[in-house]
Amino acid sequence: MQFFNVPLIRSYVGSPGCRSWLAGWAGFLLITGCATRHQPPVLPEDRASFVVGFGEFVEWPAAAFNDPKAPFVIGVFGPGAMAEKFRSLAPDRRINGREVVIRPLQSDREIPQCQVLFVSGFQRKYLPGIVARLKHASVLTVSEDLNDFNGSGVIINLFAVDGKTLFEVNRDAADRAGLKISSKLLALAQP
Repeated sequence: MQFFNVPLIRSYVGSPGCRSWLAGWAGFLLITGCATRHQPPVLPEDRASFVVGFGEFVEWPAAAFNDPKAPFVIGVFGPGAMAEKFRSLAPDRRINGREVVIRPLQSDREIPQCQVLFVSGFQRKYLPGIVARLKHASVLTVSEDLNDFNGSGVIINLFAVDGKTLFEVNRDAADRAGLKISSKLLALAQP
């Protein structure tokens, strides 16, 4: 018992109608991304190392520190696992001669006096309140994968392209926070 009429299939595969149909499907797959190569995931460790490293390239006003011996505080607003990624990068780390301290935050009411505040993409819904609360504070705000970055009030946005972590800088937001961002960091930022 034969399920397919082989001569009929052979005649259709070579026909212009089949080629048009195949070309249409190939175009659809390319447009929808189904035929693109797999993008490797961006690891939280990569993003954490960027955030910790940003502190080396930003100048804070003297009033941002309560005491000459005060630590350099990085607040992490997001899942506890993310704070652990930051902690793994902070042992014995110093920024501008100050000990680096990682503070995990669970609510926007817990935002301490910190120099860098990372808001995980999972906590994006809290950004407007956080930015409003920090309106006149010298805090480097960093988030990830923001669609409306320039309108968010966040200073640095991390995002991925082809599995690589890249970032963009909102200079106006940095100026409002009284932070001076190094030309070296600005040269690495995406336009």
